Amino acid sequence: MDNVAHIVGVPTFPSYIPPMMMESSDEMDFYQRTKSFIGHTLYNLVWPRMVVNKETQIFREHWDPEFPDIMDLMKKCPLVSFKSN
Repeated sequence: MDNVAHIVGVPTFPSYIPPMMMESSDEMDFYQRTKSFIGHTLYNLVWPRMVVNKETQIFREHWDPEFPDIMDLMKKCPLVSFKSN
């Protein structure tokens, strides 16, 4: 997923790889490339606030108040598999 790739430092190329939810192929015109860049940027800004922070809060409420931030756990993950060239 795009979010995991961003967190662990795998480069993304919005000029020819559209975001997950965008209906485009690897052959995009200028408008679609711009839309792809904006989509990648917004996704990386919005996803932690909408998903990760809420998941961390749930773990802290129901599991342990000292539960580490999920973003920090993802950054420390020793192995991540990607389908890439």
